[in-house]
Amino acid sequence: MTTLLTTEELLEDAQERTGLTREQLLLMVAKSGLVRHLATGADAERFVLKGGTLLHHVYRSPRQSIRDADYTYVGDAPLTGPKLEDALRVEGEEGFYLNPEEAVLTTENDMFMMKRMPFTVELEGIELRPRRGRGLDITVSVRDGERLDPPKSSLVYSDPLLAGESRFAINGLTLEELSAEKVLGWVSREHIRHYIDLAYVARGFDETDRDKTCELVAAKFAAEKDSWLYRDKGITTIPDLVAAFSSERALATLRHGWEETLGTEIFFLPTERDLPPEETLADVENVQRYVSEFWSPALEELGLAAR
Repeated sequence: MTTLLTTEELLEDAQERTGLTREQLLLMVAKSGLVRHLATGADAERFVLKGGTLLHHVYRSPRQSIRDADYTYVGDAPLTGPKLEDALRVEGEEGFYLNPEEAVLTTENDMFMMKRMPFTVELEGIELRPRRGRGLDITVSVRDGERLDPPKSSLVYSDPLLAGESRFAINGLTLEELSAEKVLGWVSREHIRHYIDLAYVARGFDETDRDKTCELVAAKFAAEKDSWLYRDKGITTIPDLVAAFSSERALATLRHGWEETLGTEIFFLPTERDLPPEETLADVENVQRYVSEFWSPALEELGLAAR
């Protein structure tokens, strides 16, 4: 086989640069291999990358997204389980094999989630399976939906772990739309990664159009508000959503789960941890301050306007 997905040298360099273990790097290269596959496939225009993978590999977030890839699927033809399996299947011509039929497929709220999708690479002289554990697998979540704010210029995905073409164009979200999804993700699920990602945008992209983000929050919430994720929290209106964003309950979740989450679910590049104590996102006080100063005022105005 002449096609290489990665090399031992690239893995060693990445281990030194990122601080990730070999197993974590294998998961990341598996995910990036799939992203590249979809970006060059027949349905490339319809798969829109979002979430932490987009933020890390396109917008250079120091929070490393390791094994999950999240997509929105847009276009006239609806997405189905078989169609998704066909799009994800890789037979080895790109240096790896991926068989979605072996994954665990779940469907809910118009979302297809391919969990524990086995991933193998057949290359002489390199072992691309974890030394421990059940094997190498990744998760891909795809939701039927729409992109409300298409980027005005092309986005470039970059992963130096990939051999061959390590930079390539992809479909993705603007920072404004990505931030809107992070606001809704934090309110509905209270996953700490969403709050950290909002802090990263606040720190590094102060030109982000917060008014546009708030418009997108309102538009997306109008389509999603009947979900049990909001209903079970008593969130039925925009003022409810804004109140929940910075509620004592939400901030308690952030603080109480911080130490446990950092290093088990949240991984930062070493360069992030080396920043001055008052800047690093590895400190919960900084994360809360960035969000409070940048995002909270705009969201409060959104809540007042909706009353």
